[in-house]
Amino acid sequence: MPRRPFAIFASALIGTAVGTVAGLLLAPDAGSSTRQGLLARASELLDQLPFAIGDRVGQLPTTLDDLRYRLGVPSRPRRIDASFIQLYREGGG
Repeated sequence: MPRRPFAIFASALIGTAVGTVAGLLLAPDAGSSTRQGLLARASELLDQLPFAIGDRVGQLPTTLDDLRYRLGVPSRPRRIDASFIQLYREGGG
């Protein structure tokens, strides 16, 4: 019974070593290149975020009306104002 914890520890250690070697051998780019690519992609996504939010905000009244219809709840007047997103898209924000 005392050998079982050692076997678990040894298996974890071997698995870590094999995973590290496999990662190093199969990595497509150097670490600095990968970091630069990730930063560039993150920057692109942050630039697109206001547009994605604006699209969702613009769809929200229709989605809520559809949900109210399905639930049989009477429609309420629309109060959502997405003009700030429109201003951003036009370059005013």
